[in-house]
Amino acid sequence: MDTFNKIINYTKDTDSHYNTSGFSFYLYGLIKMIGPKSIVELGTGLGTTSFLAAQACKENNKGKVITVDNGQDTIHSKFSLPNDFTKLQTEFKLEQFLEFRNINLDLNTMQGLDDIKNVDILFNDIDCGPHYFLTLLTWLLPRIDKECYFIIDQGATYWPNYCVVELALPLLNQGKIPDVMLGLINDKEYIKDLLHEFKFSVQHVLKQETDDNLQDSFSVIKIEKNNIGYRMI
Repeated sequence: MDTFNKIINYTKDTDSHYNTSGFSFYLYGLIKMIGPKSIVELGTGLGTTSFLAAQACKENNKGKVITVDNGQDTIHSKFSLPNDFTKLQTEFKLEQFLEFRNINLDLNTMQGLDDIKNVDILFNDIDCGPHYFLTLLTWLLPRIDKECYFIIDQGATYWPNYCVVELALPLLNQGKIPDVMLGLINDKEYIKDLLHEFKFSVQHVLKQETDDNLQDSFSVIKIEKNNIGYRMI
């Protein structure tokens, strides 16, 4: 069996843990279409999404997935981070396109990811609370070249996060900055000027219902340079 089919089977076999196989195929398709250079995943879990995303980079012969997890959610399962993850990464022949960082990530500071200078896709599967939407956005904006897809797990059905996204994006498009974002950066004028370069839109996606109904949605926030001339889509 070739490595791609092995990854497909693994994706289906691990779906019951986090109800994430459908999203994994979604992200695979997005990567295949837009050919991003840098994909950051916060929350590795069993690697279901990581492996399929890295496979898309491999097929594009372009891009890399950096996935971050401290392993606390898999500590009581048979899956071990980083040991089992590394073994599968080698088996699937994804070493060149996938990097795992076994760290405790503070979503307020993002310390441990300071070396990442550009992000084309950011997937937050650690904590979808409204505060962290704003802190991650503050970290992300200086790292966007032309466009970025900021994806939040449960963003459409976790009510606090849905509200902050729906309330914040229209204000951000008007150049108004939440106090949380201003409080995270010393150069306030820089973030204000940076914000004027971008426009924001969102699509909320509901997943098929399952028995436990966990991780039943995600939100895709598209952030793009406020210049319609560079790409007419």
